[in-house]
Amino acid sequence: MHYVVRNLLNKSEQFTRNLNKNIMIIKEQRVILKKYLKGEYIEDVLKKLEEKKQVSRKGTPYGPKMISHVLNGRYENLDIEAAIVAVYEERKTKAEKNRRNLDNLLGLNDGSK
Repeated sequence: MHYVVRNLLNKSEQFTRNLNKNIMIIKEQRVILKKYLKGEYIEDVLKKLEEKKQVSRKGTPYGPKMISHVLNGRYENLDIEAAIVAVYEERKTKAEKNRRNLDNLLGLNDGSK
């Protein structure tokens, strides 16, 4: 999980995080994350957390506000950050695949991708 957080983006957008210093999601990271986390990302993050049976210290499921607070850098929670990263990666992969498919359909594929 920590590996996923540290290696969130491709080489040109690589995050540099020191997990031992409890660094929250910072503005630069948030800008990149929000590029693909549009729409109902909170529901997708909650589903990821539920799938992994990750709950709060009280043993209750995380709520939408907590997800939003973590993404906006108000709170730190590595479980939620990892779920946000997983949703980001899925959406980014899907968007890139859709772009490639559209390029192929329109004959814009230069063969380098």
